[in-house]
This record gives sequence, structure tokens and C-alpha cells, in this order.
Amino acid sequence: MQIRVFVLILAAGAAAMGAASGTPKPGFVTVIGRAVPGFGHSDHGAPAQVQALALKHSEAQLGYCNVPREAAIDVLLASGREIAGYVHAEEKELDYYYRKGVRLFIVGNEPDGEPEAYGKTLQRIAAYARSSAPEARLIGGNCFTHGPYETLYQKCGFRESCHMVGFHCYSDEPDTGINIGAVGVLREIMKKYGDADKLVFLGEGWGPKRELRTVPRVSPYIPPSVSEITLMRQFLVNGWNNICTPRENYNPNWVYGVLFFTLSDNWGFDYSHFYNGGLIDFWGNPKDDLLLLFPGDRLTVSNSGFEYAEPGEPRGTGPWWQMKPDTPLSCYGIDASIRRAGLRSQRLSLVDDVNEVYITQNTARGSVKPGETYTFAAWVKTQDVVTDELQGARVRIRFLDADGNVVGSGAWSEGLDSTRDWTQLTATATAPASANRMRIECNLRGVSGTAWFDDCSVSVGAAVGKGAVEGYVLKPDNTPIAGAAVVTAPAGRTAKTDETGRFEIADLDPGVYNLTASAEGFSKKSVTKVVVAPGRTSVAGLQLEPTVPGAPVNVEVESCGVSGVLKISWDPPDTGVDYFKIYRSTSATSLGECVADNVTASPFYDEHLQDFQTYYYTVRAVKSGAESQNTDRHPGVPTGGATLPIYDTNAEPDWANNAQTHGQTFTVPKSGSIVSATCVLANSEPPNYRSVEFSILEGGPNGKQVGPSKTVTCYFNEIGTAQWSAGEVPVVAGKTYYLRLVLDKASAIYRTKADAVPRGRYYMNEQPYPSESDLWSTISLAESRPLDILNVRAKQVGPSEVEITWHTTAPATSQVLYGPSATYGSSVAADDRMTAEHKVLLANLNPGNYHFCVKSARPGLPDAVSLDYQFVVK
Repeated sequence: MQIRVFVLILAAGAAAMGAASGTPKPGFVTVIGRAVPGFGHSDHGAPAQVQALALKHSEAQLGYCNVPREAAIDVLLASGREIAGYVHAEEKELDYYYRKGVRLFIVGNEPDGEPEAYGKTLQRIAAYARSSAPEARLIGGNCFTHGPYETLYQKCGFRESCHMVGFHCYSDEPDTGINIGAVGVLREIMKKYGDADKLVFLGEGWGPKRELRTVPRVSPYIPPSVSEITLMRQFLVNGWNNICTPRENYNPNWVYGVLFFTLSDNWGFDYSHFYNGGLIDFWGNPKDDLLLLFPGDRLTVSNSGFEYAEPGEPRGTGPWWQMKPDTPLSCYGIDASIRRAGLRSQRLSLVDDVNEVYITQNTARGSVKPGETYTFAAWVKTQDVVTDELQGARVRIRFLDADGNVVGSGAWSEGLDSTRDWTQLTATATAPASANRMRIECNLRGVSGTAWFDDCSVSVGAAVGKGAVEGYVLKPDNTPIAGAAVVTAPAGRTAKTDETGRFEIADLDPGVYNLTASAEGFSKKSVTKVVVAPGRTSVAGLQLEPTVPGAPVNVEVESCGVSGVLKISWDPPDTGVDYFKIYRSTSATSLGECVADNVTASPFYDEHLQDFQTYYYTVRAVKSGAESQNTDRHPGVPTGGATLPIYDTNAEPDWANNAQTHGQTFTVPKSGSIVSATCVLANSEPPNYRSVEFSILEGGPNGKQVGPSKTVTCYFNEIGTAQWSAGEVPVVAGKTYYLRLVLDKASAIYRTKADAVPRGRYYMNEQPYPSESDLWSTISLAESRPLDILNVRAKQVGPSEVEITWHTTAPATSQVLYGPSATYGSSVAADDRMTAEHKVLLANLNPGNYHFCVKSARPGLPDAVSLDYQFVVK
């Protein structure tokens, strides 16, 4: 059979559709991973840019769409792949993909617990496809291990409703990699119901489950261990070999598609135990060369730079390399002090009477083609090698048949003796007719001496091909860093990232590289052991942490005489900053919530606060996305100007009254406006709350109402507070006013038994109460003062449009003056609507710098004009 293997797509999909027109010939379409770009289930997957880069370099012919996202589907379609769209349960999902050009659909996932319900869904989707999407082809089932396939075939119209059978054949054993026996059981059911001609898509199950056996994996930040990488490779290679090998009750021709789990450390879930040993780490950086070593694909050497080894300075060799039998262990070692690149090299030494030592590695089955020419290369360093007519340090290439027997003569490189610095040796040979895989060898023959081997590679052809590396440099929030420098070691090659954060370094010799990224305002970050293979582009993602700016100084929080407003001021730190963030809390031990972001200058006015409540503020500087780490909290209390207490807190409350309307007269000591009033409900009959309407009237119960009414809910023994904006309820010093409370149902209000306010009198149902008594209440008064303008902002909202916003301490008009200088010259007509929150749009602006100020007016108060501000139209 023809075996087609493709590597590095980030999620799975598959399927041929029997005899449907245009159906690809049965064979393997192999896809790796979990989620295509932008399709992750949470923010914990590899960065989307890294995923997109991996997808770009995929050779898979089948993509897998899990969630409707335009950009990712377009990437797949543009690549020329056939896409398998995932349909959960609704026809509209199929319709969405179908209109985009998708014709292959996977319906549902693992319906083991409710097969009949799944069968009805599958039938409904199939009926819709026949009528509205005639070219759609469906993959049904996707059951775990054996699954309820018999039930699906018997009761649910499963056979008639899909073109291919989906199957999840997990194995816990790296030695098998896949549950091939379960595929045979499924095929027997398919044959029983006349579906022997249908293909099977192994949509999950090749590769480890969410937890690698014997390997704890509780964080994506833990570096992969040798045992973890070893298990991943076992799953990869052994699973592949089991898929490819015919046996009783199994034939590879039954299988069209195979999914290998999993590309990255995280499937996109929030649970720590879902972190697993993938081919790339949490940030998209490759783990060894497993990312490139894919059975049947272009050849790559496992542990090619001898980077993976047990801790310390071990004797022997690294994983996936084998020593010459019956030679002393002292002849071999992983050397961390001498290496060409990366962290280690392989040492071979001639000791005592040993005149030959070597290490070998076999590639996977089906990795070479008869008649194709291959070159094996390695970098070699020698010290005091005495050959005495032997060949010295060399590399060798040989070919094996499917059973592992040597076929053909292979080839040797030239030999190195004496003391030589790092030199690349190559051996080139053509695979004979029965060749199925390759054996590569690093060899030392002589009388005495030592040789070190590093950065091995295999390429197709008679010369060592070049490779490349590309990737993205990102901030911690996965946004790009433009202009970052990326440097390779060795070679010292440098590239700069573009506006998307992407870099590319081409024409690299095969080997193992370290990459270091740096950018102004960020700490340097390196990723090690990036394997560059001949003719391949490796993928690397680096995330840089911003350097932390200094903290603001001289922070002050003060009341500004306006109800519900505090003024926060500060001086910037010595280090440069981009902007400031303001945090507010009602606790001295908590940072609280961010109430203002992107604040560019001091002061900041925090509004809509509760008078007489203590608030705590922290001001942090932000530079390149990093915040200063200061934790000092500065208290402030909004007082709202004058406060009129019209109660005696030491008096006993009188609960005798029971009315629907309560009221209290009081005299204002200063001109201004009423901004809040309170009362306490003394009701004990259910329900223990009342809807209370607060109003301020001139003189008494029959006076003219001043400003609007406010309705709040008052609960038993709790303070109910009505609030007005400054200026809504204007009052004059020395005049008498009346606080009226209208309840939705008669109830008692707390009263005192003394005349607490001069000329004050308590009323019940708008009649004077016979005894001397006052309403238990507090009234806050904002004094008359010039109108204040707060928090002026400018934001470009279109190619030639800028939106200006600001607040005022009382409802007022809106106007903006603007121009190329501080003399302005242009203005927007005044908006006479009275509002405390202002928004004005400037349109038809040319690119360039502008000055502006804002202006607000209110009858009876002086006009307020802001400082001069600037904005830039880009």
C-alpha cells in the first residue's frame, strides 16, 4: 500500500467517503496535535502565533476545525488541505463549514454513555446534509475503545447515516502505542452489518493519554525529563509500527486517517493533570527533535545533539543510541565540558586493548526508499588519536530491511586522527532494493585517543542540506514584540521580528542550536536544543518578560469637596513609563480592583464613590506591559462638602409612628446642592423592607419640589441612601427645606425624641407629629463652587475621527475647541444637553498633531475650561 505520512498540524481530522466522487485513494493521512490556531479551549494552550506557524509548515493534507473561526479555517483552506469540520449537535455548524467550502464532517464525540441520543443526532445531521449539503460526507461514531457500536448499528440508523466510522483506540502502553486489537473488534461489527467497505478514521488514541504513565506532569513549566521524552518516542514509533504492520484481524488498508496525540504540553484545559509530555513545550518550543522525527517522514536523528542524558556526567550514551556490545562502559560518556553546540556531546575513548568503539541508531520503519541516496553527517573533534593504520574517527551509514537485517554495503566517511578541532564528516550511500530503514553509526578505531561527536543529521541526496528556524517572539499575553533580536548559537546568526513578532533564520547547517531573544524593555529569554534538520524549518516560540518599571512616588489621596469624588495625585518614577494604573480597595490589606487603565498623567479623579467610606488606592507604573510591584495603599474619604446631621445618635428611637409618608424640615447652613440623604427603617413586620421615594421640597410638605426624586429599597435596621449628582438639587444658605419619604406601604421610621435641628419638625402623613421628635437621617451637601472638569481623554476611532470624552462634577453642556496649536481655531458647536459624562466626536481630521481643550457650562456657575491637551491622528 502507499503510505502517506504528514507532520505537524495542530489538530485532527480525517476521512475518505467510500466510493464518493473525487475521494482520495485509501491510505494514511496522519495529523498531529489537538487544536488548530485560535481553536484552543482556554488561554493555556501554546501561543496562537506559534500554532499558526506550525500549521503553515505542516505537510498534512487534512485539517480539523473544532470551532467556527474564520481566520483558522481560511489558513487551512489556503493550504490546499481537505478540512474535516467538527459538528457537535447542530445543523448550523455543518451549514457554516459547508458554506466556507468544507465537505467532510465529524459528527459528535464519544457517545458511549448515550448511544441512542447520539444516533438520533447523527440521523438528523445526515438528513439535513442530504437535503441542504449534498456533497457533505460524514464520519460517525468516534467511540472510545470498543464503544457501543453494536447498539449504534442496531437501533440508531448508524450504518445509513455516515460514510466512515470514527474510532478512539487509546493504549496505556508505550510499547504498543495504539490499541490495534480494538480496531479488529470494530471491523467484525462493521462486517456483520454490511459495512466492510467503509474505512476507519482513528480520530484519537495514537499516543499517550492525558497523563503519561509513571511521569508526574503538574505544570507546563517543568522541563521535560529524559524518561518523559523516551516515553513519547516509544508511543510515536511503536504506535506507528503497529499501525503499519498487517496481522490477524487487522489490515492497514482499513485505516484512512490516524491522529497522534499530542503536539503540546496542554490540551487547552484548566486542570493541571492535563499537562502532558508533548512534542513541544507550553510556549511552543520543541522538545529535542521529536517534533521533526516522524516515522516515514524525512529522516531525522533522535537525540542528535546528545542533549538528553541522565543528570551528572554519565557513562555510556544518551537515549536512543546503542553502544557496541561487549565493550567497557568507560569507553563512552556524555560530555558537558566539550561540545560543539547545546549542552553536551558524545565521547568515545580507546582504553586498554580496545581498538574500536561505536554507537548506532536505527531509524523507524519505512523511513527510506530503495534507490534514494542519503547522507549522514556529524561534527567530530579528536584528541591524541593514534591510528597505526586504522581509520580513526568516522561516521557510517548502512541500510536495513523491514526485519532489521543489514542489506547492501553502505558507506564510510573519511577518518580523523591526531588532534583536530570540530570537523563535519559525511557518509553517502544509495539505498538498495530491499531497504526499509537506516542505521547510522559514530565510530572510533585506533590504538589510543578520544573523539567527540555532536550535531548529527541525515539528509536526502549526496550533500548535507541546509535547514532553517523561524518562530515568534511574544509578550506574556501572546501579543507580538516587533523589532526583537533573535541570535543563534553557534553561528551567531541574527534576525529581527516583524510587526507580527515573527522571525526567520534560513541557510543553517544541520545541528542543535540555542536561540536568544532580546528587546528593549524586556528581559532576555533563551530556548535551548532547537534541532535544525536538513531541508526542514524548525519552529520556536519565545516569550519575553517585561522589565519592571519603578513605582510612582508622592502619592496623595484627598477629598475635593465634591460628593463621591476623590483626587489621586502622584509623581512618576525616574524610569520611563508608558502609562499608569489605579487600583482601589475598601480594605487596607487588599490591592482591590483596577478602576483606571492607560492613565497618562496625574491627577486622576475617582467618581461615583460613597461619601464617608474609606477607600485605599495604589498607583502603579506600566512599561511594556509590566507593572511596578509597589503595594503601598493610600487612604482617602470622600466627604461631599457639608454634612447636615438631623438626628441625635444618643436618643432612644420612637417606633410608635406607623405611616406611609414621613418627613423632616431642616435649615441649610451653606449654599450648594443636596447630594445624599439617608433613613433607617424600623419595621418588624414581614416583608422587612420597603421601597422608599426620597424628595427635597422648599419650606415644608406643601412646598415646591427641588430636583428629581430618588427611589431606593430600605431594609429593616439598615441605612437606605438616596444619591443625587452635584447640582441636581440646588439649595440656598439660611432657607428651610423638607426631606419627604414616601413608602410603598405604611411602616415605622427611626425617630429621635429631641429637637436636634433648629426650626426642624417631624411630619407623618404630611401632618406635624404632636411630640417633639426628628427623623433619624443624614443629609450631605455639596457646596457651590466652580464646575470641575475631570478625566479628559482622546481616542482615535476611525481614519479621520477622534472621540473626546470627559466628566464634570455637575451636569453641564459640552464643547471642544481644537486646532494645530494651543490657539485652536476650530470648534464643535456647543451641545446644550445637561450631562456629567461628555462625549464629542471630531470628524474629517487630517493626519498630524492637534491641540484641544474641552469646555462645559452650567447656569449659575462659571464656565469650566480644561487645560490644553494634544492628540495625533495616524
